[in-house]
Formats: sequence, structure tokens, C-alpha cells
Amino acid sequence: MTTPLHPIARGWRRLGATTLGLAMAAGVLLLPAQDAPTLGSTNQVAAAAAVPAADVLDVAFTGGTATDRAQNLTPTTWGTPTYATDAAFGHDIVKVDGVDDAVSFDFTDQWSRFSTGFAIECVFRVDTTMPVSGEKDLCSDKEGGGFSVYVNAGNLGTMAHIGGGYKSVLTPISGNRWYHVVSAWDGQTLRLYLNGQLAGSTAATGALTLPAATARRFVIGADAAPSGIGQVAPPASFAGSRVWSRSLTAAEAYELAAAYDLKPPVPTADVLDVDFDDGTPKDDAQNLAVTTVGEPVIAQDNAVKTPVATFDGANDAYAYAMGDAQWAKIRNQVSIECTLKDNGTLPNSGEHSVCSEKETGGYSIVVYGDKLTFAVYANGAYRNAQVPISSGRWYHAVGTWDGATARLYVDGVLAASVAAPAPLGLPGGAARNSFFVGADAVNQFWAPASVRNARIYSRVLTLDEVQALNIAALGDVRDAGVAITATVPAEGAHLSRPTEFQLTVANQGNATGWRYLLDGQPVEVGQEIGAGLTSGSHTLEISATDVFGKAVTRTVRFTSDAIPTGGGTDVGQGSGRVTLSAIAHNPDGGDVTTTFKQATPSVPAGGFQGVIPVMPSTLDFSYSEGGQIGASPRPDGTLANSPSTGTIPFQRFDVQVPPSGERRQILWSGVVDPERAVALLAWNTTAKAWTELATARGQAEGDSTLKAVVRPELVDNGTVHVLVVGKDPFADDLAPRDGSAGDPANRDHFDDPASYDFSLAHFTDTQYLAEGAAGGTYDDFDGVDEPTDKMTMEERALWQKSYRDTTRWLADNASGKKIAYTAHTGDVIENDYSDPLAKDSNGNLLYPGLDEQVTREFQFTSEAQRTLDEAGLVNQVVAGNHDNQGGNETGPTSRFNQYYGPDRYYDGSQKWPAVSEASYHAWDETTDAAGNTVTRGRDNQNNYVLFSAGGLDFVAVGLSYGVTQAEADWASSVFQRYHDRNGILLTHAYLAPSTTPDGRGATFSTDGSRAFSTIVQSNPNVFLVLAGHEHGVGTNLKTGVGVTVAHDVVELLADYQFYKMTAGELWPEKVDANGNLDLNGDGTVDHKATDLLQFGASFLRLLQIDVERSEMSVDTYSPMLNNFGATEYDDRKRYNGAEDNMVLPIDLSSRTTSFGTDSLVVVTPTATVIGSATAKSGWPASVAWTGLTEGELYAWTSTSRTGDGDQVGSADQFGGVFTATAAGTDVTPPVLTVPASTSVPQGQAFDPLAGVTAVDNTDGDVADRIQVVGTVDTGAPGSYALTYLVSDTNGNQAVASRVVTVTKTPTEVRIPTSVRADDVTATWRKSVKLSATVKPNSATGPVQFLIGEDVLCEATLKKGVATCTVDRMPSPGTHRVRAIYGGDRTYAPSYDDFTLTVVERR
Repeated sequence: MTTPLHPIARGWRRLGATTLGLAMAAGVLLLPAQDAPTLGSTNQVAAAAAVPAADVLDVAFTGGTATDRAQNLTPTTWGTPTYATDAAFGHDIVKVDGVDDAVSFDFTDQWSRFSTGFAIECVFRVDTTMPVSGEKDLCSDKEGGGFSVYVNAGNLGTMAHIGGGYKSVLTPISGNRWYHVVSAWDGQTLRLYLNGQLAGSTAATGALTLPAATARRFVIGADAAPSGIGQVAPPASFAGSRVWSRSLTAAEAYELAAAYDLKPPVPTADVLDVDFDDGTPKDDAQNLAVTTVGEPVIAQDNAVKTPVATFDGANDAYAYAMGDAQWAKIRNQVSIECTLKDNGTLPNSGEHSVCSEKETGGYSIVVYGDKLTFAVYANGAYRNAQVPISSGRWYHAVGTWDGATARLYVDGVLAASVAAPAPLGLPGGAARNSFFVGADAVNQFWAPASVRNARIYSRVLTLDEVQALNIAALGDVRDAGVAITATVPAEGAHLSRPTEFQLTVANQGNATGWRYLLDGQPVEVGQEIGAGLTSGSHTLEISATDVFGKAVTRTVRFTSDAIPTGGGTDVGQGSGRVTLSAIAHNPDGGDVTTTFKQATPSVPAGGFQGVIPVMPSTLDFSYSEGGQIGASPRPDGTLANSPSTGTIPFQRFDVQVPPSGERRQILWSGVVDPERAVALLAWNTTAKAWTELATARGQAEGDSTLKAVVRPELVDNGTVHVLVVGKDPFADDLAPRDGSAGDPANRDHFDDPASYDFSLAHFTDTQYLAEGAAGGTYDDFDGVDEPTDKMTMEERALWQKSYRDTTRWLADNASGKKIAYTAHTGDVIENDYSDPLAKDSNGNLLYPGLDEQVTREFQFTSEAQRTLDEAGLVNQVVAGNHDNQGGNETGPTSRFNQYYGPDRYYDGSQKWPAVSEASYHAWDETTDAAGNTVTRGRDNQNNYVLFSAGGLDFVAVGLSYGVTQAEADWASSVFQRYHDRNGILLTHAYLAPSTTPDGRGATFSTDGSRAFSTIVQSNPNVFLVLAGHEHGVGTNLKTGVGVTVAHDVVELLADYQFYKMTAGELWPEKVDANGNLDLNGDGTVDHKATDLLQFGASFLRLLQIDVERSEMSVDTYSPMLNNFGATEYDDRKRYNGAEDNMVLPIDLSSRTTSFGTDSLVVVTPTATVIGSATAKSGWPASVAWTGLTEGELYAWTSTSRTGDGDQVGSADQFGGVFTATAAGTDVTPPVLTVPASTSVPQGQAFDPLAGVTAVDNTDGDVADRIQVVGTVDTGAPGSYALTYLVSDTNGNQAVASRVVTVTKTPTEVRIPTSVRADDVTATWRKSVKLSATVKPNSATGPVQFLIGEDVLCEATLKKGVATCTVDRMPSPGTHRVRAIYGGDRTYAPSYDDFTLTVVERR
């Protein structure tokens, strides 16, 4: 049958001169002068140029023969080629058999015409499948020289013998379709054009070598050979061939191809046909209704050269109405086309559904990890045909399913297949309603992707049809237009000093993976390179991959002198001068000469500051909390402090700078909190925008500094406009995110309550605990009473204990752990998922016993939750899909409302602590203007709670599963009403689990997209989202959320429902020697010790909040297990412990950012030389800078040079900015005052500093710094010289001297004396008298009797005798006693020793 043409293909066939924006003049077709747009693109118009007639050969195959219309050259026929008319193609053709058929023309006299260029046109079809074996020539004259258009393997090629060898260009093609080829050489480059598009080129300079003299014939269908033809073409057809004696331009090649219908016909899709060519997502097949989710962007893509839709991977998609009517068409076979580019990081952590409708059923073209996948839910499971892909590349994908096999074609080639036996499973529930582009059914698995088109066919496409779609989508030649047009340094350049690496690239965004290597080492664009290069040759390698997978490369070779590297600079002040030092390294090892130059420091006279909600886009902008900065920000330690705000604090300065052609530097220093950042921006006069120059986090100690180059475009008529802003990075770096977070020392404790202000508790998805507590864990609800349905009482008791332990722990720890609020985010129970009262066609219950089980589960959990109510704990509950039949059982009469209805919480809130100022509100209540309840609501499916904690006010809005737009709008209105309260959103199905080890990077679950776009984005007071639903963990820190006012949000999923513990851990005392458990002692084994049971929901989270720091410490804990961290119980082993033990920033109303500016200086180099010095490589070169003025601001630069003569490499260093102090300017020594010459009597004390003073003109009193050189011995009469030294802070020294004379004291002569004492015997414990006689007996004074240093007694001489009584006798034994006379003014001292014998009493 005839396949109808797709509108794109039909439009292409209609491309004539008028359609292409071309014109006719005097019968000559005018063509674009520059490279033409891609064939088939109607949105580009170029200037015109004339097409030359072929002057060497112009072959047509009309009338059953080959005719040259250029010079009427005579054809030679080889074999028996067949002439015919191809009606479908619209041209007369010749067919060759691939054995010996060909047509040739003598070129003996033509080759002299090709010395400066040529062009060959060859219009052909290979009438077999590709690849072919070996080289087979199509249009050729090549034998030891010459040129050719040929095929080899799966490629089309052209070659020409130029510059001493064959130069060739290749591009892939397929068989059984028509191609137009031009090979062109202009003396410099050999180019190959395929169907009007440049397919490739190669440098080709030098002389063109002619073929052997006996082989100078141009052959269509083979190559020339010395005796005829050779290397015949495969079976093929030809519609024409031309040869020119000059090269053709790209525009001329384009127009030549436009004369032929070269696009294969495209099959028409009957179910869905979406492209974005008209700027809309309209379906061209059936006009299916389309719903826009989020804000996808449709815009022109300059790589595929047509509009495409781009999706953000978070909230963007198009949903096309399907339903049962459409699924009936594709449930037995299908083909799905999806042309896509994944813009995310691969491998991804989950999946990127691009063209999809699956939910336990259906089809999807999806990226799992790094594999493009066609997924079919067949025979009860997903069957995935997969192939690895790369991010940032365009792919054409077609998935087909014929009821037995799923096939994935990528770029027109069968890439993967997998058995997928029928029947097809259809998507469940609401997922069957819409086919999504940019996501999966029911708003999940968002794809960060761009999509060219998507189609659905109700049949299986053939390979030819798939290839036709591939060509229609992305073209024959896929040229992203990426071209490196210039570099600095340029090819062949010579560097003598560092330069900034610059790159000019056409369509740089159409390539990814840019890499730059300088001599094998990575560098970056904008980086200053050259410092450290040795003298000689260097290579810069540039590489990337374009969006079609084509390598982009450039090699730049240049030379350099030995260019030194800076090793740092220093400023020292002292001795009235400033010493400047600079270190430089010579890569060749020689000396380095450094020249020091003055620079001009410029500071603003003042500025202004304030607060802005978003970064400004204009030079002048509106702001609030404004104020003037009066003083110049000089480096003196005085801070100009910005406002403290929850948005963006700023300071604006204008700095006047002198004219200069040199490169300026700007320096900012100040104080910033380590958990905040500061950014330095300047107004770009060219871009008319604020350009960020530098940014940095704050420092725990000392100032933060920012430094950047001031480019010429940042100077506005002599003024640099500077903007300094404080930033809140809201960074997830407050706690480890690797496995150390799960170490017991880090994990197994809560925070000290003294370290935080209050806490919030969150638990969720307790469904399996509730089911077991109510006895339903094993029941299949088939109406048959079976032993396998039953739970033992011991099992039920443990399930009940697990739930009750949680609520009891919360109640018992509310005060000690400062729990201000508790949230349960749904799936309180398990079995209200399907309608318990649903009946079959015979009126019988579908699930006998389920209604009773649901009732028991609600009753039990209601009683367990009441523990919180009775404890007066502020708490809130929403319904999950297992509490409200997947969102289908709602309203006041629902089961959920029977047990968790509004009256329970209105009444329970009366017990809430007065200090919390808390109140409960159902979504259908009426309130007065102040927010007080006037009429109680009747439906608790959605609700909100107001409470206060830690000095802040909060509003927590709860939405049950299955959030409608009306419900989302209501929740948003509550946050808007209470916009001055910190907002918490509770909803069941908000996030899907993360698959990264630290639990970060979760995507949206069922209700997440709607909740985020309607509620979170629109309300800047929402700082926290808590959710459950899908088992696992997810943590997102989203910054800059919102449009008019940006805010930061923490999103937390903490669902442990499927986490499993072993029976042996749960009942350790019941495990017998064989590892079995008999729980009730009836002799029947109830469990193996290794059985895994779902008790993960026994874990709760405590969110401990520090208001001042706006930080939240998250701990995960199971009261039943008394265990921290649930990581070990995840049966999928996804996480490393950091998912359950975190410290996160939170955007509370108390969270503010500020900074203080100490200095802001713009430095302009000058040519004024301070001095120069030569030093060894790596050693400091120093000069003195004198004559400075104290208090003035100075700046300097240095230039270091290696070598001499013509081989001088140099590098500049920015020296610094400093304020000259007295240390660098003071040359006046202190005034030192010393007393005149001094006499000191012999033996008298002497203080050398007495009467000495020292006063400095800058330091004041410096007497404490005086040093004395020399000593005075007052015991020895004589003259002693003393020298006094004192220095001020700046090294200025004063010196003074004095002479001290010690005068002799007259000698006294005393009369010698003698002492006589006799030995004494005494009795222990009786007193004894001791006596000594001193001669002459005229001596006076005391006599002491001593044993060692101990005095026994003492007496005064009377007429030469001293007698005293010893009251305390020494111990029995013999003791040596000394009687000492101390002398008086007339008599000299003397002594005598005697023996004291002490005996015991008898």
C-alpha cells in the first residue's frame, strides 16, 4: 500500500525557490551566499548567490543513454547498465548491477583544470542494505591519484590525492534511499556535503595528484583502472553526476540538493502526533485534549533547528487525554516515537520518564539510570529494552511491541529487544487517563529533558518507517553548529607573560563535557595561564561532545619564554620604612629580577545600603531599610554593618578610579557568618547587568576577603559601581553526608535539649503496625476461614506494643524533649484502600471480612493516638491512600472522619498547653475575621493547626491523599492568611524515595507537583514539608523557591513501613537452639529467627530546632527497639546513615543574613618604580619604600622577569594595600633622661633605673623598655660605667651613659673572744641546765645552745657566764651541741662545741 506522507515531509517536498526565500533573476537561481540552513528548515533565510553551470561534466540519463550536457563528452558503457525512469523519485536514472556495469567519460584533457579546486556531484541510491564489503566507488577517477565519491562499510566517503597522500571524509548512510552528494575542494579544505548539508571536512593543502595516465576517465558506477574500470559500485541507481573545475560553496551545494526529493516518506500517526513546530503542544492526530503541568518552555533549538519543548524535571509536563478508548487501540500492539535529550545527570537516581503512561501497566520511553528504555508491562511485569545513553545528547527513539517482543530503535537502528509476551497490563486508576510528555502518569518521575516530538501508532512500524522518522526528526547530517573559532593564546602565538585563556565558540551550548588541557593539565576558560611555563613549545587541547554525539576538538600549539610564577608578597613596616617583598619561581631555575611599582588605591567616599527581595537587574533599583554609609571603607578594622534580613542585604558603592590601560584589582574584606556568604559584584557597562566577580563563605576567625580583576567593561566613565550582597547559601553541609553519619557515636543520641529551643515529632505510614495490631497481617479476605489467616496473640501483642510505644514515648518525653507539635502524615491504617463493602455482580462481598478488619484497625489506632490527646500534645493527622480508599472515600461521613473527625481535635485542643497558643481548624469550618472558629467543620480530611514555640508562630496545613486543585488552593489561602507565621505543609504523597546514599535528591510523588506549584512556590512562609506514602527516605533543600519573593524549603519523606526486622530480634527470648520460634507454646513453629517482619514504622523522627541559628537537627528513633537510625533495616540497602541523622538549615522567620564591610579598595597600577631586586628562584626579593606618610593608604604591584635579551618571561603580582603606620614613617628616637654621675657607699643598695625616664613622640612613656648594659658591685669600692638603651615601636633607639662610684666604708676592729662549755650528761624527760663561759668576761650579749639548726636554749651573759635550762630534752643518745656567742659592738663572735649525753631513766 502507499504510505501517506507526514505533514513535515509533505512540506519539505514543496520547498521551492519561493518557499526558501530565494529569488530568480534573468533566469538564474540566486542562492544564499553563506552556509545554508539545514535542508527542510523553513525558518532561515540567507542572502543570495548564483549557481554556476557545470563546466567539466554534466551527465543526465534521459532517452535510455548517458549524455554530457557540459562539453558533450562521449560516454563509454561498461557491462549492461539499465536506463529507466523512477516515477516515485521523479528522475531518469541508470542502474548498475554491482558486477561490471558502469558509464565513463574520458578525462585525459580535463585534469589540468583542477589544480586550484574541483567539485563533484553524485546523485545515487545503493540498491541494497548497508554496510557493504570494502571500498566500492560511485562517481570516481582515482588510480594513484585523482578523486572519488565512494562507499565503504556503512559509510559514504570522498577522497582526493592532495599534498602527497589521499585525504578523505566519511559520513554514515543507509541503503535503499536516494542521496545527493557534493565533494568540493578549494585548495585548502576537502568538504563532503550530503543532501545539502556539510557532513564533514578535512584540511587538504598542497598539489592535487593526477590519476595514472592510463586511468584518466571519470566513471559512474565504478572507479577508473589502467585497463578500464575497477572497484565497481554495489547494486545502485544514479540520477545524475556533475563535475566543476572549481569548488562549490555550501549554499550552492544546498541548492543543488534541493532539486531532488530526498526525504523518505513518514508514516502518519493515528493515536497521538505531537511536535512543537507551531509553538504549541497541540496533538495533530486526533486533537486530544492537552493539559499543561508546570511551565514547560517551547523555544527554537538551534541544533535540531526547530522548536522543542523543555521540561525542568521537577514540575513540567504535557498530559494528553487517553482513557479506555485510546488504550483499546494500543493494547495489542503499539509503536511510540520520542525524540529526546536528557538534560539531567546520568546515571539518575531513579527514572526520567520522557514519553510515558505507566503505573503497574502501560508503556514508557524512560531513562533508568543511564539507560534509555522502552518499558512494556506485559504478562504481569515490566519488560525493558534498554541501551546506555549520555546526558545532553539528542536521540531519536522508537519503541514497538507486537504482542511478543518489545523493541527499541535508537537513531534508526535496532538497539535492544526483549521478550514481552501478551497480555498487556493497562495502567491502573487515574494513570490510564493521560499520556505524559516530560513525566509519567499521575505526575511523577519528572524528566529534565527536551523533546522534539512524540507519536503513538496503533500498529508496529517497519524498520524503513522507523528510519524515515529518524531522518524527519533529526536530519541526515546532524550538525550542531559547534565551532571553535578563536582562542587566546592563538595557534602559533608566543607568550612572554601570563594571559587569560579565552575561547570563542559558535553554539557552545550545543556541546557538553568541555575539557581544556594545557600540556596535559586541566585549565578553565577565564583562568590566567602561562605562569610556570618553561621556555619552548606547549599544547592546548580542547574537547567536547556535541548534542548529536560528535566530538568537538581543537589543538592549539604555541610557544613561550620561561614565565615565572608568583610565590607571594609581603609588607613589613619598621625603622621608619616599609619593606616590600615578592617571591617568584623561575621554571628554568635561573635568577628572577623583580620590579616594584606604586599603584593607586581608590576607596569610595561612602555608600548606601538596604534590603532587596531579589537580585537587581538594573544599575539603580528599589530597596527597603535603606541607610547611608558615611565613612570610607578603609582597612582600619572599623565595620560598616549591613541590615540583618531574611532576604538579601546589600551595600552599594561608587569608586572613582584614575584613567589607566592596566588591569585593575578590586579588594573587599569584612566579616560574614561562616554559614552565610558574601558576593562582590560590579556593573557591566557592556552587558548592562551586575556581574558577580567573587563570592565566599564567611570565616570562623578573622575577616573574609574577596579579590577580583576589574575589566574595562566594569569602568563607567571613571567609576566602578560596586554591589556587595549577603547570601544565605542554605547549604546542606552542617553534618556529615557520608557513612560516618551512621557511626554509633554520631547517631545514637538525641541532641541535648539545652542546645535547642523546641522540637517537632513526625511519624507516618503506621499501616502495617495497625494491621497486625488488629489481627489482619496474614488474612487474604477471601471469605475462607483458614489457619494461615490467623495471628497468634503474642504477635498481635507485639504489633500493638510497637504502635503504643511510639505514642507513649511522645507523651512521656513531651516536656523533656521540648516536643511542641506532632504530625502523622497518613496511612494510619492499612486496609481502607479498597472499598470494604464492594460487591461482585452477584451481590457478594468482594473482600469478606475486610470491613470488620478496617473497623478494628481504626479503633485500635484511634485508641493509641488518644495517648497524645490525653497528654495535651499538639498533634495533627491527615489521611493516606490506605485511610481514604485512594482518595475516593472523603467527606464528613468517611471512615477516617468517624475516628479522626474534627470534633476530636476541636475538643482535644482544649487540653493543649496554653503556652503553645494552639488551635485546631477543619477546612470546612467558618471563622471570624480574627481566625476564631465560628462554626465547627465536619471534615478533617484537610485541616490546619496554629501553634507557637521558641518565640515563633506557626501554621501547619494538612492535606490528605489525592489532593485536588481546589484543596491545594484552599491550603494556599491558609498560608496566605497567616503569612506572618512560619508554614509547615503536611501531605501524604509528596516525595518519592531518594536512591542516593545520603537520601538527598528526591523527586515528586503523586500529589507533590500540584502541592509544590500551587502551595509551596506561592507562599514564602512555607519552610518545611513532611510526607510519607512511598517507603524510603527523601531529603530536599530547595533554594530560591518562588517568583516575587524567593524562599528556601526543606522537604522530608520519612516512611519506614517496609523496613524489616528479624523475628529473632523481635522475640529474642523465644528463639530455640534450631533458630525456630514457638510464640504461644503450642508446639508449632511460628517463625524462623531469620524471618523478616515489617516493623519499620516503629521509627519516628524528632526534629530539634534552634531558632537563633535557624537549624534543625533530625534524629530517627524507635521507642519499641530503643534504637537510633533505621538504615540497617532497609531491605534495599539504599542508604549510608546520613539520611536518618542530619542537621539542616531551615528558613524560619528568624533566619537572617548580614555582613560587615571593613574595606573596599580598587587598585590601579602605575608606571612609578619603587625599586628592583634580583633573587634566586623561590627566594624573596625586597626593596624599601621610604618617605611615606603615616595614616595614608598605599598600594603596589610587582613584575618578575626571567632571562634577558629577547627571551624574557614576566609575571605580575598584586602586592597589596596597606595603611602606613608610624612603624613605616617614624624616624625620631625616644628622649632618654639619665641622672648625672652617682656615688654609692659601699654595701648600700643601688637601683640603676631610679630617676631614669624615656618618652617617645609616638609611643609615649617607654621607660619599661629601657635596657641597662653593665652592673654595679656595691660591695667593692670603685667606679662602674652603665649604658642605657631604649627603642620605640618603630625601631628608633636612644642611648645614654653614666658612671656610678662605690665609696669605701671604714673598717671596724672588735676584740677577740673565746667560749668554753663542758660536756653534760642528762636523764631523759628531766630538765638540765647548760652553761658556757665567755672570755673576756666583760663581753655582753646572748649565747645560744644549738643542735644543728635547732636551738635548745638561750641565755644572756652575766659576768662572762651564760646559763639556761633545756625544757625539751632531745631523745636518748649522744648529741653534739654548739654554744655560740654572737658578739657585740666591741667583742667579736666565737663558739665552742661540747657533748650532751641523754640517758633513759632507770
